[in-house]
This record gives sequence, structure tokens and C-alpha cells, in this order.
Amino acid sequence: MTGKTVVREPVVVREQVIGALEECQRGFAVHRKCILRLKQAQIADPQEFMETFVECLNRALLVFKREPAVERFMKLVASFVSFSNEKYPRDGEMAASLLEYLIPLTAAKDKAVRFRACQLTSLLLNGLGDDSEVLAAHTFTDPRVPTTREAAGRMGGRASVAVQPKESLAWARS
Repeated sequence: MTGKTVVREPVVVREQVIGALEECQRGFAVHRKCILRLKQAQIADPQEFMETFVECLNRALLVFKREPAVERFMKLVASFVSFSNEKYPRDGEMAASLLEYLIPLTAAKDKAVRFRACQLTSLLLNGLGDDSEVLAAHTFTDPRVPTTREAAGRMGGRASVAVQPKESLAWARS
């Protein structure tokens, strides 16, 4: 070895976050790579990461049409929050703060914001699962949360009936 030290350029968190979020819109195949890039940026500078992440999220919340790029972005956000492996444990604080940010937006005046906030809240809750410590330990202050949970429970019953074979629905036809 020549004794030279390798000097790496400092990682610009904003550019890393924006790059990963732009790349994720092209297809689902790169989502895992984008999630890892976002986790690295989050560890490098959590404050700047959250500011940039929420700024990009706000832009996506304004799109009402079911465009594939925005749908991929929403699924990446939900996957990012619920992602965990040996190197990166699940971030309960990120999930809780994102849910606290999204729940009041479900009452926004703009129907696009309401739609995307509900969509992302649903994706997050489904991605975290029933055994999530975030949902068990965190108390949401919004009064709509019990109503939302009640509606989800009713929908869960309908969804389970819809996937059963037709033979088990014989009682419904008579």
C-alpha cells in the first residue's frame, strides 16, 4: 500500500433521498435497492432525511390520478417504513411520526390529499402487521382512529368471505 488515505466525498443526504425516490418510480424491481439507499441516508443525517422525505411525500400526496409512478412511490414508502433486516432494525419512531402526520391529512379539503393520505395510512398499517410495537405502544390523539379501526374490522369480515370457496357460501344463497 502506498500510505495514501482514501478520502470519500461527504454524502449529500438530500440528493441521495431524491435520487432513490426518483428511481423507485421506474419499477418495483429496484425497490429493495432504493430502500437500502434510504436507510443509509436516514442513518447519515436523520433530520435532513425527514425534511427531504416529507417534502417529496407532500408532492406525491397532491396527485389524484392512479398513475403507476405515484402508486410505486406509495408502495415504496410503506415498504421502507416496515423494512427490517440484520443491519437495519424496524424504525418504530419513523412509522409513528409518519402516521401522526398522515392521519390529520385524511380530513384535508383537497380530495387528492385525502385519497393519498388514506391510501398510505392503509399501506402502512397493513405493512406493519398486527404484532407491531408501534401500533400497540402508540396512542393516536385523532378521534377518527377508533372509527377507522372499526371500519377496517368490518371490511376484514367482508374480505374474508370474498376469498372463501363458493361451496362455503351456500348459506348466503338460501
